[in-house]
Amino acid sequence: MGHYKKNMKLYHSYHIKRIQEHEFLEFLQDKIPGLEYVNENYRIEEKMYDSSLEIPPIIEVLKSDTFLPKKRKQVCIETLTEINQERLIVFESVNKISFDFTIEFNGKLYFFELHENQHKTLSVSRKMKIFDTNRNPILIPRYLVRLLKDIWRWKNLTNYKIIWSDWFQSHSSEIIDLLEQGKKEYGFENTFQFKNLEK
Repeated sequence: MGHYKKNMKLYHSYHIKRIQEHEFLEFLQDKIPGLEYVNENYRIEEKMYDSSLEIPPIIEVLKSDTFLPKKRKQVCIETLTEINQERLIVFESVNKISFDFTIEFNGKLYFFELHENQHKTLSVSRKMKIFDTNRNPILIPRYLVRLLKDIWRWKNLTNYKIIWSDWFQSHSSEIIDLLEQGKKEYGFENTFQFKNLEK
């Protein structure tokens, strides 16, 4: 992929303790030698997206999921049901939506999220804010906030790749075209994947 490298930028906020992200960063830089690295998160413009989600369909797909931890999944369903809103705003503002890695090339954006197990084990229960459509804050478990944000990214981004870190450790060679158009999720079969929430 070396011929892509001119005028290509890679946005990523480097954290010294995030070892698996370091490995994926090296993978990207090996795939595209000479890629210009920008040590910060890419921020999208306010006007580009609506940061809310339609909630009733999410409740229904969660009910049919068979891979998320049962007790915490049930808390997610009950929490969203009790809030009783058609839509919820899951990011305080659009320009606060972050991505693990973003490649900018020829006016197009390619988003990558390296998901570790916490994205499917529903860990970390301390309360965090989301908002109703009148911008009133609602406190819910952090694992549900993370889940809703992950669902938002999958639903709204066009050139978007989810790479599950456990899959990446042994299957990175199967990622051929980093600039493939569209959405794709790389993970093990018979495990939780966001693409299956659309069924």
